[in-house]
Amino acid sequence: MERSEGKTSLLCLFLFTYCLQCRCDIPVVQNWPSSVTLPENIPIGTVMFNFTVKSDIFDEDISINTQDSTTFGVVNINQNRGNNVFAQVISKTELDRDGYGIPGKTTSILKFVVIDLRGNTLNLLTTLKLIDVNDNTPQLENTPYQWSISEYSKNGNETFRRIKATDLDEGINGNDGIVFKMEPIVEPESLVLEYLSTFSIDSSTGVIRQKRALDYEEHSVYHFNISATDQKGNGRTSESTILTITVIDVQDTPPVFTSGSYKALVRNDAEIGTHVITVHALDGDTGYRPMNAIGYYISPGGCSEVFTINDQGGINTRLHIDQNTDAFESACELDVVAQEVLYDANQQYGPIKTKATVYVMLRSKESQDEFDRCSSDSPKVVGTLLVTLLIGIQRFI
Repeated sequence: MERSEGKTSLLCLFLFTYCLQCRCDIPVVQNWPSSVTLPENIPIGTVMFNFTVKSDIFDEDISINTQDSTTFGVVNINQNRGNNVFAQVISKTELDRDGYGIPGKTTSILKFVVIDLRGNTLNLLTTLKLIDVNDNTPQLENTPYQWSISEYSKNGNETFRRIKATDLDEGINGNDGIVFKMEPIVEPESLVLEYLSTFSIDSSTGVIRQKRALDYEEHSVYHFNISATDQKGNGRTSESTILTITVIDVQDTPPVFTSGSYKALVRNDAEIGTHVITVHALDGDTGYRPMNAIGYYISPGGCSEVFTINDQGGINTRLHIDQNTDAFESACELDVVAQEVLYDANQQYGPIKTKATVYVMLRSKESQDEFDRCSSDSPKVVGTLLVTLLIGIQRFI
């Protein structure tokens, strides 16, 4: 019995001694925050939070480290060593919550590990919440901008809604504070005013509206600078981009003669079929494709029965010229009409005819021979014709 009691005493002494040598006490963490909320613009070196780690073992040496790349990229740890550790978690970089920097999001989990000399570990987690500050510049989306609009569009009925901007900040610091601006790229000042009287922008939504009727022949293209400003926040303005407004031509302009008016000389003994002069006109809607073909005719009246005109605008004598007849005196006026042909009535929004006056004057054989001799070296004379600009063009609807 005494021997058994002796063995029990020895076992207890062994276990007590072993426990003293093992020192298995786990360090205790105090003041550890479950979450930390800070502005994203805190300076580098800011103390984000403090905590302590204690151990009852006198000769303990406790270390605290970051546990993953996110935490390593955000903080440094300042600590003393021993069994009673005071630690500071300090920001090591400029923080960002909007995706451009570190950590790149509003909420992040910071991970730490506490290690003592015997390999005991404590894993610590805290949630870092970043408060938004107005540190972003608005960014225009899907640039540059192109808008094609028919010149037949009615005033105020056409809008352009593709202008968008994004500010990654929140609320009044973000998209709610964006103001759009449109500036004409044109000189002089009179054209600036014309541009602004033609198009306007809603500064809040970026929607551009047509303010007045368009005319391709007056202006076929407009250029504006578009920008977005964070007016309610820090006042930063985006890089500008170009909006090009292209006016689409429609069939609303009559043909245009390539010369303003015509004067021709014809001998007083010209035979039937003698070429007198050629007139030429083009579709006035130069931006419309395909351009309409042009046909010609001579309006009845005066000496119109003496001449004929072909599809190419060539005017020839229809009768034998005789200045002694009633049909033709020393001068004759012809009203020549150019008309668009084979046009689509559903796509025609204006006049299709234009009139020009051709003056034809008689010359005797002798004066004609002298005229031919003097003008033989001039590139302006074709055959026996002299073409000069005299009369303005008339349009009729």
